[in-house]
Amino acid sequence: MKTFSHFLLITSFLTIVTFSCNSQNTASVEGTWKCIKKETKDGNDGSNLTFTRQPYTCHVNITLLAQGNGIENNANEKFKYSLKDSILTLGNRQYIIEKLNKTTLVILEKPANKATTLSIGQMRMYLEKQ
Repeated sequence: MKTFSHFLLITSFLTIVTFSCNSQNTASVEGTWKCIKKETKDGNDGSNLTFTRQPYTCHVNITLLAQGNGIENNANEKFKYSLKDSILTLGNRQYIIEKLNKTTLVILEKPANKATTLSIGQMRMYLEKQ
């Protein structure tokens, strides 16, 4: 009986911790985010790849609302988003969350497969909460 009580206690604890972590992550990704920097996975800012010899530009400005709704603010386009573990899905694109706190979101494109990765590789975006 004592073993069963310990089992219930541990199971309950793990369930609560898992639920708390998932709801906290979803809540912290909500808000308006503006892209401030874009680079390749290897850290290349594009200066040596663009015709102007300038770093990549990043015009992403999104608002992630409750219940999985999002808005791309520059075009006023609505989309669905979801967050599972470290994978953020924005519409039909998936990103790996590399950093997330109250003011910063760093995401790396997750290719569907190796054949769909561009020759320059995966892109990383640095976003600030507005």
